[in-house]
Amino acid sequence: MRLWSPALDWAWAEPETGQIPGWPPGHAVQVRWRQVGRWIVSGCVMVGREGGKGMAGS
Repeated sequence: MRLWSPALDWAWAEPETGQIPGWPPGHAVQVRWRQVGRWIVSGCVMVGREGGKGMAGS
């Protein structure tokens, strides 16, 4: 799993090829979070790149 964060409130996670059965090649999950009072609110979305390069290969 590759994980990198260019900012303090979001990160990308991309599994290695074949690591998760059924995971589309070249797709990653973008995770965002924010602290609101005593709570941490988070969400994620799967994103892909044309040509199956993946997020780290761009």
